[in-house]
Amino acid sequence: MLALAIIQLAILAFFLSALPEGGLPFDDAWIHLVFARNLAEQGRMGFNSCCWSGGSTSPLWDFLLAIGYRLSGHMLAIAYILGSFCYLLTSFCLFLFLDKIFDGLEGGYEASLMVAICFAITGYIPYLALSGMDTLLFLGLSLGSLVSLVHKKYLLSGWLLAALILTRIEGLGLASLLCLVTGIRAWYNCKWRYFVNITAPVIVALAFYLLFNRIITGSYLPTTMLGRKWLWGLSENLWAFDLHRTQRFFLDWINLIRAFVLADGGWGRTLFVGISGMIGVIALMRKFIHSTEITLLVGWVLIHNLAYIFLAPVAYLRYQSPNLILIPVLLMSGWLWLAQIVRPCLRRWLVLGTGTTIIFSFLPGTIAYRQVFVWNVTHINQVHVNAGKWISKHLPENAVVAAFDIGAIKYFGNRQVLDLGGLIDPDFVHNYLYPGRVVDYLHENRVRYLVMPEPYSGQADLKSRLGFYKKDQAAKIQLHPLITFEIAPYIKPPFTLNKYQFYTAYLRITIYEIKWLYH
Repeated sequence: MLALAIIQLAILAFFLSALPEGGLPFDDAWIHLVFARNLAEQGRMGFNSCCWSGGSTSPLWDFLLAIGYRLSGHMLAIAYILGSFCYLLTSFCLFLFLDKIFDGLEGGYEASLMVAICFAITGYIPYLALSGMDTLLFLGLSLGSLVSLVHKKYLLSGWLLAALILTRIEGLGLASLLCLVTGIRAWYNCKWRYFVNITAPVIVALAFYLLFNRIITGSYLPTTMLGRKWLWGLSENLWAFDLHRTQRFFLDWINLIRAFVLADGGWGRTLFVGISGMIGVIALMRKFIHSTEITLLVGWVLIHNLAYIFLAPVAYLRYQSPNLILIPVLLMSGWLWLAQIVRPCLRRWLVLGTGTTIIFSFLPGTIAYRQVFVWNVTHINQVHVNAGKWISKHLPENAVVAAFDIGAIKYFGNRQVLDLGGLIDPDFVHNYLYPGRVVDYLHENRVRYLVMPEPYSGQADLKSRLGFYKKDQAAKIQLHPLITFEIAPYIKPPFTLNKYQFYTAYLRITIYEIKWLYH
């Protein structure tokens, strides 16, 4: 276990050492920091400090950031520390879970350690740990609840599931699965106390989460889902199942694994990992592991993906992050199964040899994502952060600014910011965003300044999707560019799916002053 911690700390140092200056690779992360700062300073969880609002997908993450910021006064450092701690915790819980599952199998301890190391060096995982986002907290709490369950700590598992729901609503999938399994076991064993211990905290947390959202936004679910569905070209209906999109979802995930786990590796590495995965699937189907708890891990990942397939069928590493846990588990489980078949003197060597090969197959992704981390942090700093600082310095203090990417603009701009991405206000999404009446929304809110991503050749113009060029909308507004912030493209077009994921979609944003053509 000490070796695992040392490897993880070394990877974090490897990533951070490449940064010319501190920062975060997602603008969304700055949104979390805005909510946390307002909670710490004003006592209100809202985007604009004047009032409570929606827009945060993770109340618990924001609360932890707020506590850290209140105690230290250093928001970015707290984001790094919390993310790093969750990174260490997640790998540790993964090892503990598998060590329990593989108990009694020769080479089981080594296989558990190899899986935890593979997960830790998967390039996107340390990237997420230092991103300021809540993903590793979500994964850590999920695995922690599974570990608690397999060790029969039902009350602890229940409270971890409660914290999971308050981290992201997607945690309801795992919570429902574990409550169902515990209920079935209680029915057969007449031990209803265990069922109550695990379900009571879940019910309390879910009720609090739904009521909190309902009071703040008028909707039970996070407002951010509507904005993302608009961005991904989905209807605003709750259910978005589509057979073509489902097929594309699975094909995209095959590409994502090849691109980000293997870093577009050669056919040798790709073939080895593919064969290992198929052996792993066969091993699990043959139930070579006599503990049923392994099915909880697989079931959780399946439910998580099904939720996205039915609600928002878009393949995205950050949102379907449990897949990054299942991948090394499948790869190593297959070889552990085969190790039980060969001669006893070869079993541990087979596990160690194949595990080491899998680790070296993952390492190029670690190296590649270090560079991606630097690219994305540099982009956010030079474009979004600098734009926010310019707003703070040059625009009137009472200026109302509308923006599509709102995180760094708000955090550093310190002005009232209206969100055009549909993350904060569900009424805006229904009444203005989907109908293409954003210009009317800007006028009704007396907006004087607009911050928008600007497309390069071949990229979609978001102003067009927002309705700025519609005849009735265009006749009401003139945009006068004040300044543009940009960074040179670090990947040249045309973009494949793989390269696009490495690439921050819009490398420049422009700040406009608005002239209204009617009053």
